[in-house]
Amino acid sequence: MRTRKLISPQVINRLPKYLKLLESMRAQGQERTSSTQLANHMGSTASQIRQDLSMFGTYGATGYGYSTDTLIREIRNILGISQPHHIVAIGVGSIGRALLEHMNFRKYNHHVSAAFDNDPKLIGTIINGVPVYDIAKLPAYLDSHEVDICMLTVSASAAKSIAKELYRLGIPAIWNFTNVDLGLDESQIIVQNVSFPDSLLVLTYYLEQSQPVCSVLKVQAG
Repeated sequence: MRTRKLISPQVINRLPKYLKLLESMRAQGQERTSSTQLANHMGSTASQIRQDLSMFGTYGATGYGYSTDTLIREIRNILGISQPHHIVAIGVGSIGRALLEHMNFRKYNHHVSAAFDNDPKLIGTIINGVPVYDIAKLPAYLDSHEVDICMLTVSASAAKSIAKELYRLGIPAIWNFTNVDLGLDESQIIVQNVSFPDSLLVLTYYLEQSQPVCSVLKVQAG
């Protein structure tokens, strides 16, 4: 590990945004950038950018700014994607299939090697190059393959029991799309929850904080 500092989740959540912005700059031929320029693109402040990056090391120079290539390399190292990570998908219903078909896992060195389901219609099929196996074969597969992350997209009713089995089998991390609290000891296994309903509720919160244009027009017309 690069550091044992306690880094806030807010800082970690900003790192992928920095990475995508820097990659976009590099694609446009930009070799250097500054905290001010990054802040303008991010809707942040230069001091926030510098503070975030200083949590992991010293990368810029006064009067020079940052090398885009250096920052990209360092942020990739921090995020752990300089080395490949191996993923299996558990459940290939609508969400699982959509992720397998449309998400570019390999862009950031993630490799989906297999998927598992209990639906006879899905077992034996191939989705975007990923073979689908019977869920009963998962323990044997894990015995013979390196797996870092399980992408969990099963039904809510099955989520906890399958998560407990993954924990028992020694899976290091679960990417959880089930909208269920898995009830696992997260000091022993890493769980990243992705909740579409929560995201939608946050969106409606922000929507309600601003006065709709139609209401303004009605007041003015009256």
